[in-house]
Amino acid sequence: TYHFKSFSSSFFSSRILFCYMLLTAFIPVKNCFANQYFEDKKHFSSVSSDQLFIEAKSILIDGFPGEEQYAQILLTECIRKNPKHVDALLELSKLIHTKFLIDEKSIGDLQTSLTLAYQAYFLEEKNPKVRFRLSELLFDLGNKEVSKEIFTSTILEFPDHPETLIQKAKIFSRIKPEEALRLSEIALENGAQIDDFLFNF
Repeated sequence: TYHFKSFSSSFFSSRILFCYMLLTAFIPVKNCFANQYFEDKKHFSSVSSDQLFIEAKSILIDGFPGEEQYAQILLTECIRKNPKHVDALLELSKLIHTKFLIDEKSIGDLQTSLTLAYQAYFLEEKNPKVRFRLSELLFDLGNKEVSKEIFTSTILEFPDHPETLIQKAKIFSRIKPEEALRLSEIALENGAQIDDFLFNF
């Protein structure tokens, strides 16, 4: 049985805000929404942000190696059209994070990924998917204390949310596969999609 320590929402929010202020105040972050990815915006003028997101997601799931660069372009344009598109913010954050884990060429990429996650958090701070994304990034940046606070408080606050069940299944996948399978089945019954597992395991 796992026991998680709870944290007050005011303390939790203040720690998140403090980390974000440090990031934006002292770290020069690459502008993800710059026009460097495309010269002619008219190409996207007739395409909605949701259409751009759907196309980007399909590339990330079924595309060929190397096509993720185009997915990044689509996600960037999606966010330019709709800066409050939380799913696009999260997907772009994950994409940049994954590229960093493979190449580790620039810590700036990891910081850019974190900035996107913070933007999603300030839009939907009660969204478990947003909070788990933020927790993972903070952990990789070495802020393990705040990462644990976010992770444990989210599990306590949203124990039956599909994203929470996926995270629990991820924990159990190496130590108790049968429990991971059970949690995964419950997550699917509660609205999770197969794609959610592809991006979490």
